[in-house]
Amino acid sequence: MQKNLFNDRPHTQKDNEKVMVMAIQAFAEKAKLALTKAVRKAGEELKQGVDQRFEPYPEEWGKTGGGNDRYPVYTGNLHDSTGVGVYCNGMLRSYFPPTRRTYYQQANNYSGKVWGHEMLMEALQEGSTKYSEGVWAVLTSAVPYAEHVNVNGSSKSRGREYFDELKDYFIELLKNNISADKSLRLEGTTIIEPQS
Repeated sequence: MQKNLFNDRPHTQKDNEKVMVMAIQAFAEKAKLALTKAVRKAGEELKQGVDQRFEPYPEEWGKTGGGNDRYPVYTGNLHDSTGVGVYCNGMLRSYFPPTRRTYYQQANNYSGKVWGHEMLMEALQEGSTKYSEGVWAVLTSAVPYAEHVNVNGSSKSRGREYFDELKDYFIELLKNNISADKSLRLEGTTIIEPQS
């Protein structure tokens, strides 16, 4: 006769429930680690995409200007403020800022002069309070004028819908990386689209 887990006493329905809860919790932890890994990979790929989409400054333009019709680069602060944070149970586990390209602060009508990379880090740190349970991948562009550029374009009429394109690209990266991990069973799982 094989010894059971309950000190040789007959196990009850409550014992079965405890074993089931332990198994579910163990699976959830394993899935959380796998999900965090897949989301981190998507974040790294998005970082590379941001760096490629916002083209570097051409030499002949000096330290300002550049970009293209889709992705504006004037001071580089919009580029530098666009990145991804990966949160797990309220902790910022990873962040993926783009390669810094700013040379000077951007003056704007919203909050004085800003450094895009500093605003991104502040926003990502603040996210720990909002994303306190589960695994979250947060794409943000933290300068106060990012939404204006996304909706209306820059002062040179560039960048309209740039953030929408990055969001769609990031969602595609998330789907691809999550579905590539065979340890994650995604039946019934939904990726929540961000709200404006």
